[in-house]
Amino acid sequence: MTALLDDLRKQLKHLHRQAGEPSTRSIATRTNRQISHTTVHMVLQCRKLPRREQLDRVVEALGGDVQPFRELWVAIRDAQDPAAASGALQQESTGTPLQAAPHQSAMDFDPVRNDIVLQPLGGIFSPSAGYARLTKSDSTHISYADIAEMVSAGDMEAHDLEFRSQIYDTSERSKRHLATDVAAFANGSGGVILVGIVSDKQGQATAMTDVHFGDESVGRLPSIISSLVSPVPDFRIFPIENPERSRYGVLLIFVSGSSSALHTVKAGQGLLFPKRSGYNIRFLSESEIAAAYRQSP
Repeated sequence: MTALLDDLRKQLKHLHRQAGEPSTRSIATRTNRQISHTTVHMVLQCRKLPRREQLDRVVEALGGDVQPFRELWVAIRDAQDPAAASGALQQESTGTPLQAAPHQSAMDFDPVRNDIVLQPLGGIFSPSAGYARLTKSDSTHISYADIAEMVSAGDMEAHDLEFRSQIYDTSERSKRHLATDVAAFANGSGGVILVGIVSDKQGQATAMTDVHFGDESVGRLPSIISSLVSPVPDFRIFPIENPERSRYGVLLIFVSGSSSALHTVKAGQGLLFPKRSGYNIRFLSESEIAAAYRQSP
């Protein structure tokens, strides 16, 4: 838990610096006085875990993205309550064994290939406009031009589509984000993560950044997923190469939905239970977790 709290403290310090290091009174004013300047000081110092609503207001006042801070807050709370985490593990171990689906254990792609075929996803939801654009009725291959067209159209993140501007690195925070993104899709109807796409705060694609397929971080993605997500979902990683830039382009991570297992993410001493909700990720409540385990075959 100490390491996670240190991570939260560092992230808050960095966000505060990016915002120009405003005073605590100024930050309190930006929250419309919903919290006092002394509470702001307490949150920024982060000597102990603040209440989540207090953390949310400080992050919003500093112009930050609340979601990553909420994920870290949940991970710390799980670490503070090891009994709940061990109870979840015991519940899994005493039920029917959950078998991991086939998954990609290594980067087994051809770096010069720039096309793949995506199959329509199952589930009760219709595909989003962005995913439908990538899933052609004539089963033609996805190319870099198809993704560029999607960005030009301003397609949105959705229940089956996630944009990331940069490759997930090997920091603990980034590993947790990757595992959470993958598990959230696996706990739903599945979806695609496109790495190399910039999006705005509303989740609309705005630009392509072209990641480098030779980055050592790319080769570690499968092992990160396999080590943090349990059971390991069925996933595939493909490079969609820019025909004008060798070994640069968009990285596509396809995750199959799973109806037979609840996929968890290791976070400190606890577990996270993420699920896709529109273009956001939410974490399952205790009652939802219990219901999911009861429904597992």
